[in-house]
Amino acid sequence: MTIDTLIEWLTLFTVDEFITSVTVPLSTEMAAAFLLALIEYAFNDESKIERLGHKT
Repeated sequence: MTIDTLIEWLTLFTVDEFITSVTVPLSTEMAAAFLLALIEYAFNDESKIERLGHKT
C-alpha cells in the first residue's frame, strides 16, 4: 500500500509540475494520493488476482 501511495503521489506531483496555472499544496497531493491508493485497494478484484496466480 505504501508503494501504491508513492506511485500515486509521484503521478500527481508530475502533473502538478507540468500544469503551471494550477498549484496544489503538498499536503493535498499526499492526501489525494493516499485516497486514490485506498480506493484502488478497496476495489481490487480478488478473483482477477487469483486467476493470475498472485497471492495477496
